[in-house]
Amino acid sequence: MQEVNMSEYTELTAKIEALEKRVKYLEDTFATLADMNKSGEMAQYIAQRQRALVASKLVNAAAGTQKLNADVQQQVLDQLAAEKAAMDARIEEAIRASEQNAPAEDDLAEQFTYREVPGGVEIQGFNGFETGDELLLPQKINGKPVVGIGKEAFAKMTFKKVILPEEIHYIGINAFWECKQLAVANLPESLKELCFGCFSGTGLRQIKIPSKCKEIPEKCFKDCKQLQTVVLNDGLERIKREAFNDSGLCNIIIPDSMKKIEMAVFDYHDFRNAKDLNIAILGKDTEFELMPFRPSSCTTIYCLAGSKVQNQARLKGIPVKPLSEFKNV
Repeated sequence: MQEVNMSEYTELTAKIEALEKRVKYLEDTFATLADMNKSGEMAQYIAQRQRALVASKLVNAAAGTQKLNADVQQQVLDQLAAEKAAMDARIEEAIRASEQNAPAEDDLAEQFTYREVPGGVEIQGFNGFETGDELLLPQKINGKPVVGIGKEAFAKMTFKKVILPEEIHYIGINAFWECKQLAVANLPESLKELCFGCFSGTGLRQIKIPSKCKEIPEKCFKDCKQLQTVVLNDGLERIKREAFNDSGLCNIIIPDSMKKIEMAVFDYHDFRNAKDLNIAILGKDTEFELMPFRPSSCTTIYCLAGSKVQNQARLKGIPVKPLSEFKNV
């Protein structure tokens, strides 16, 4: 083994520090690449990074003893330099490919039919090809925000997830009607209005109603048989007829802002499909148009003593329990 003098050691230390910074940069870059959905490339990248890390540790270990064979030192540094150059090229190539493959706003807009409305644009339909499981709606068209989705715009389509624009204000009549495979839909906080049957017959499993919505319209989530979790916003005032008719709900909490729940909201057309449903009503003045369409044995209402709902439920023969006993499971 050849002794390394102090000047050589200082130079080597500087190289090691540079290499360590480079390794940190590569680790950060890989975290970014993981979000680019480049799964086919990642295995090669990771293998290269592991080799670079092993080589870096070898240099550190050798430097710690202040002894290093000159040939081994150069070999390690040359290997790392080659690895860095190759990885730089592949990373740049992956980034360029990702940027090229990402749909531009204009290209995305071309897949939809639309019209101008007050405040922006309403998407009225889809004229592209149904490829993949995700429907990504543009934020803007011709520089104007997408604020609405029109009547039956995406009815009976087969995608599994929809990503709505962040400035959307309304979802039109039957907009996603009978999209049986649609399991995931984000409802942005900008959303103010849901229209008749807009998600009826979909495969949604859960949904959260945004804070600006004041009512859930008629048949909004009717026949959503996979729907098990619904979070209603504090500020919601009305749920209209058959909004959750024939759904998969087992538990639901009604906020104290609720003024009225209309007829047959939670009922079943076929009693044989009825599931046990627990309804917790937080408000004392909420009016509930209870009708005996659902077997009373399948429904339990949890409410405050002396509330309107308590009296209505007892008149209809529906079991009533104290609100404190409700368990949202």
